[in-house]
Amino acid sequence: MLLASAVLVSGIGATSQTPSLPTLRSEDSGRWEALVPSTDHLGLSPDGSVLAYRIDRSNWEDELRVARLSDGRTLVVPYGRNPEYSADGRWLRYDIGHSPAEETQLKNDHRPVREGLGLVELSTFAETRFSDVGDSDFSSDGAYIAIERYVPRPADSRGGGDRRANSDESPRLYVRSLRSGPGNGTELAFDNVRQFEWQPDHGHLLAMNMGGDAQGGARVQLLNPSAAPASATTVLDDTPASFSELAWRANGSDLAYLRSHSNRAHAGVAFDVIAVRGIGTAAPTTRVYDATRDPGFPADTRVVDFRRPSWSADGRVIFVGIAAPQPAASDRGTGANVRIWHWRDIEVMPYQAEHIEADGRRNRLAAVNIDDGTLIVLAPSFDARAHPIPGTSLAWVADWSAYAMDRTLGRPAADLSLVDTRTGQRTLFATKVDDSEVHVRPDGGALVFLRDAHLWSLNTRTRALTDLSAASGASLIDTGSDTTGPHKPTFGIGGWTRGGAVLAYDRDDIWRLAIDGSASENLTDGAATRTRYRVAQLADPVDDRVVDDTRPSTSNCSANAPRSTATRD
Repeated sequence: MLLASAVLVSGIGATSQTPSLPTLRSEDSGRWEALVPSTDHLGLSPDGSVLAYRIDRSNWEDELRVARLSDGRTLVVPYGRNPEYSADGRWLRYDIGHSPAEETQLKNDHRPVREGLGLVELSTFAETRFSDVGDSDFSSDGAYIAIERYVPRPADSRGGGDRRANSDESPRLYVRSLRSGPGNGTELAFDNVRQFEWQPDHGHLLAMNMGGDAQGGARVQLLNPSAAPASATTVLDDTPASFSELAWRANGSDLAYLRSHSNRAHAGVAFDVIAVRGIGTAAPTTRVYDATRDPGFPADTRVVDFRRPSWSADGRVIFVGIAAPQPAASDRGTGANVRIWHWRDIEVMPYQAEHIEADGRRNRLAAVNIDDGTLIVLAPSFDARAHPIPGTSLAWVADWSAYAMDRTLGRPAADLSLVDTRTGQRTLFATKVDDSEVHVRPDGGALVFLRDAHLWSLNTRTRALTDLSAASGASLIDTGSDTTGPHKPTFGIGGWTRGGAVLAYDRDDIWRLAIDGSASENLTDGAATRTRYRVAQLADPVDDRVVDDTRPSTSNCSANAPRSTATRD
């Protein structure tokens, strides 16, 4: 205490002799910088040789830096962001924006604000830039990149086309080879591509939704860029209709999409669900789910295109969105400019007015069983959300219809249930819990959730419930949180081990908890050393939620201030 007082007195005495400090000016604000690591494995390339990170400044003069760790060579990209490595680790792509002044000028001139694209070959650090880019994506094997660019529209076709372009431009898709040796840098170009999706699972087939015009021409087309030009493209579907929402299955050989069919009674177009299986084989098969031929399809409902289809792991189910049809334009009328709020309305009127468009896109998740042509509704209402559970024929559903008013007041609550996606059978397993605290094991065999200030687990196969907090004795709930709702949150979930245990946090440590409560172990010594441990994946696992606890070097334990930082290999 005496030493502290002496220092304070000394400091006061020196102040009178110190010249006045310069005044902080607005132009000095750019000197305040923040280091922003990439969310994709902290910006490290797959082999760990390159680090990409962003420097954010308070004057918006941000930049992306790409550093080669072996020699420190650094590429600085003003206004660069969203770095992404190719799967083979040979290339890096990133978006390039504009300075604040340039962006303001473009808007004042009523010109579209298009981003650029940077592409770097990491072995040489050679950079190639592209302008007026709408979208870009690597193939899953890293051998190709698809780049959507906006090009001048032919004079005789101006005024129509893609709604994302102005009247003098149209999108063109370029598929560029990134292979080493002959053919590197060669490109194929396609017009009227409304959507494109690369085949997953280390393939490089490209599915394209080709837009048509008043005379037709819409189709779903498949490109194999490694094939000879004469056989590079294959038409999967050229039925007179419009197509949307291409969705590959994770195995890379099955593709789903939506195909329109008109209904004069409704303004909104309904869609059939198309599944093409065995793409790349000698005999692919196509299945069509037509709701008008399914007697169990809910009345006054349609499959909508504003929810992208997704596949179950076994390929037997496609998840889609359903909603009530919109009334025909002739039934809407003009009406008076009058707003009526009912005291039972959950949302206040300004919120309702602001979210009219979003409310018109609300839908419920449903499961289409492709082989038998049936549909199971998973979400019972718009006040419910269904989540398919991987590796199973189940989904977990959060239904907050009984607590809708509470949720608008910041008190999240919902009833949780399991529903069988093939039969529709429902099993309620928790009531009035915070559905934001539900974590599903990647294999689908278990989930954990927060109930009554305890962490619980559910075995999705046996339906057994276990109080993990009571079984372990760990303090997993952040009782010091300033959350105003009735539920204090957990300290967080770090993932799952290969053995199926959950990694849960207390204030300082990481706990490994068996989901049946039979075993619990504190893996770190944070409380004793005043160190806060958390899990961060640095490697590229098959699933970044799974931690290989047999190889400690695959994870990084980091800390939050003011407690000391820790890194354990």
